[in-house]
Amino acid sequence: MNAQLNRPRYLRASLRLMAALGVLVLLGGCGQTGPLYLPAPAPARAASAATR
Repeated sequence: MNAQLNRPRYLRASLRLMAALGVLVLLGGCGQTGPLYLPAPAPARAASAATR
């Protein structure tokens, strides 16, 4: 018996749709980290580290 006869017709289309949605979700997350910044150093720690 042929295995192709037992599969629904919409299986391949639904797999393609799920793959496309997965790619869109992964690409939609790119660049969503927010602004990047460097925290200001604490003055007490910077002064004590310079004297050692």
